[in-house]
Amino acid sequence: MLEKIKSPADLKTMSQAELEQVVLEARQALLEKISQHGGHNGPNFGVVEMTVALHYVFNSPVDKFIFDVSHQSYVHKMLTGRAQAFLDPAHYDDVSGYTNPKESEHDLFTVGHTSTSLSLASGVAKARDLKGENSNVVAIIGDGSLSGGMAYEGLNQIATTGTNTIVIVNDNDQSIAVNPKGGIYTALRSLRESNGQAKDNLFKALGFDYHYLDEGNDLPALIALFQEVKDSDRPVLLHIHTQKGHGVPFMEKNREAFHAGGPFNPETGQYLGGSNGPNYNSVTGDFLLKKIKQDPRVIAVNAGTPMFLFSQGQRDEAGQQFVDVGIAEQEAATMSTGLAKNGAKPVWYVASTFMQRTYDQWWHDIALNNQPVTALIHMASVNAMNDESHLGFFDIPFLSHIPNVVYLAPTNKEEHLAMLDWAIEQKDHPVAIRIPVGLLKETGLPDKTDYSVLNKNQVTQAGSQVAIFGLGNFYGLAEEVAEVITGLRQGALEEVFRRHVPEGTVEEQWDIAGLENELHNEWQLPVPVSQWLKENEDLGDEEMLARITAEADKRYQEKVDRVGTGAFGNFERSIMLQSIDQHWREHLSALDHLRQGIHLRGYAQKNPKQEYKREAFELFENLLQVIRTEVSRVLMNVQIQSATEAEQVAEQVEDRAERTAGGARLMHAEAAPGLNPDEDPEAVALRAQQLASAPQAQRPIVNGHHVGRNDPCPCGSGKKYKHCHGKLA
Repeated sequence: MLEKIKSPADLKTMSQAELEQVVLEARQALLEKISQHGGHNGPNFGVVEMTVALHYVFNSPVDKFIFDVSHQSYVHKMLTGRAQAFLDPAHYDDVSGYTNPKESEHDLFTVGHTSTSLSLASGVAKARDLKGENSNVVAIIGDGSLSGGMAYEGLNQIATTGTNTIVIVNDNDQSIAVNPKGGIYTALRSLRESNGQAKDNLFKALGFDYHYLDEGNDLPALIALFQEVKDSDRPVLLHIHTQKGHGVPFMEKNREAFHAGGPFNPETGQYLGGSNGPNYNSVTGDFLLKKIKQDPRVIAVNAGTPMFLFSQGQRDEAGQQFVDVGIAEQEAATMSTGLAKNGAKPVWYVASTFMQRTYDQWWHDIALNNQPVTALIHMASVNAMNDESHLGFFDIPFLSHIPNVVYLAPTNKEEHLAMLDWAIEQKDHPVAIRIPVGLLKETGLPDKTDYSVLNKNQVTQAGSQVAIFGLGNFYGLAEEVAEVITGLRQGALEEVFRRHVPEGTVEEQWDIAGLENELHNEWQLPVPVSQWLKENEDLGDEEMLARITAEADKRYQEKVDRVGTGAFGNFERSIMLQSIDQHWREHLSALDHLRQGIHLRGYAQKNPKQEYKREAFELFENLLQVIRTEVSRVLMNVQIQSATEAEQVAEQVEDRAERTAGGARLMHAEAAPGLNPDEDPEAVALRAQQLASAPQAQRPIVNGHHVGRNDPCPCGSGKKYKHCHGKLA
């Protein structure tokens, strides 16, 4: 049945039995996809019947559905023309895990954060009234999302407007974790236990036409309720009691674990993969719990996602020193300020994407008052699940420009815990710590850094010419970049070597003469490989490669020593930047051609998106290989005798790059012979030498006003621009 549904209109002709079959098939499709792909589990299983009933009774997209946080929108997507994304594994990534207007006209907003649906609905309804239209505006919000402050602003405005807006409170007595006692949760519990008859009814007091349905997974009852309130002329609130994870026993039993996650075994509920060992979250939780036991003033604050910090057992151990404010990040931020002001030591644990909701609280409440709040920012990285609403890297520009805030980025376990300990005990600043993402890294050595000395970096590798800053999660990447730079020449030579001496072959299969010829003619590296083999019959390929690499390193160092490290470093940089500039533009052009024609792969029964990812990655790998080989060959071939020559050649190369970037064209071809990556490396090297000894070519005017780095400085000092006002710090 599910495969036949192309739009909600197809539901309206179905019998009760057929609708029940749709429910069964939708639940099975959910189980199969989520168990393989992961996603929001419990919320979606809890609203299968509700979603079918909504689309059966109402008329989307004329009637507007607004899903709060949209954790429960999977079945909605199935019923609005996107069932293939849940039935065919090849199309699982065709849709995001949240509502998105780019996918369908039935998705009104891009939504991934909580408590926004009611305010959105108030605006949609008001615009409808102004246009004189007749339609239903339906906002679906969970009990967890109802704890957020914006939800109450939305409720107030809807009641004030006083026209058709149908608010559905999906009450499953669980946000992500178990709902705390008190407040709105107690009010909802009282209404559930009294079958909606409790005397103290917040929604009635606000002016809503209130209806309660205890059997929220009963399809006929849901249809009857929706039909009763459809086209109401006043605000309606439907309080519907559902079961999170309904229909899947292990989800019903363990609701917190199955809020989201995966993949998992669909029969047992056992999550697949992952590591049972310590990770950054677990070591953070263990350390913080120890601090809590040692100091009654330390308090952990969380907004609806405590499982990322503490297990249920750890929460019990922390007792009153752990606070879950519900899904209300603004409350967590400002409450932490109040705690700090009155002598407590708050540690606020928050996901980067959800912290984005607290900008004003950070600026006004925390930073302006300069209170020693410690914020632990997790999931802060260049990952976004599969939706732009959950991007996790805006924390850096967010926090870095707010005065008084100290933002620390540890690179390993020892740094992280030392930073956390210092942050909790200091009283001078609000401190945020960017918890690393990925595998736990340990040094095994205690961190004795004095973090009260701000704006100071640690040098882990000394060098010259190139400075690489690797902060926090990016430190590992910085290490990789350093290794790439160091091994550029060795990697290119190994590639040459393996073309003639393939790995895993015997001596009879080696082309030693070809290897010697290529190294001599294209790399200016005359190495007697055949002589080595005569002298040592046991010489293996790995040792042979090591000798060639050592000889190349020796000859290269001789060039550096002859010219000077600084001058030759500038020359290296110029060659590298010229090559990157040239080939990067070519790479972008190739990507554009690929993008324009990739849709044609669909005719070959291939997924264009996956094909684009694969081929784009291949293009990038080829780009890196071309740059590596080209730069290495040019630098090995060029013969420069002095620092002056090196500087002149570097300037010529730099000038050419500037003219290219500015869109200028030379008036005479001989004015800048430059480096052509398509030329033979030996010819390129010879041309570079000729550039060094030739008279300085007259530089053309670029864009009328552009000043090149090697031009006289406009200030009149007589120095070159790069040595005067254009000097790099």
